[in-house]
Amino acid sequence: MNSEQRLERLKEQLKLTADQVEKITELDKKNAEKMSAEPTRTREQMQQMTDAQRTAMRERFQQIRDEYNEGMKAILTAEQWKTYEEMNKDRGKVRVRVRVRVSRDSAKVRARVKDSDNVEDGTF
Repeated sequence: MNSEQRLERLKEQLKLTADQVEKITELDKKNAEKMSAEPTRTREQMQQMTDAQRTAMRERFQQIRDEYNEGMKAILTAEQWKTYEEMNKDRGKVRVRVRVRVSRDSAKVRARVKDSDNVEDGTF
């Protein structure tokens, strides 16, 4: 979903005013600028990152998301904010990454599963 489609969905579901649409559009632009200022990494670069580097990157993106949400909360009414939170409640709940690596030396396939802290019942 691109930003225009997302904005249309927000307009419909939150019944946004023209002023709110304008403010959210500006907030989206600022957020896009922040995200594009972050370095782009290839898959190989991501795999070579240390745990500390991954943690720092994750924290930086979380900070950007938190700032965006603060902006949205300031734009929306209390009722709209509640609806917005409901719309996004499942985002990031269960993040399970499965990586399959094929060993060149042997034909064995190893699967490595990494569960996030949010996995509650252990099922995927």
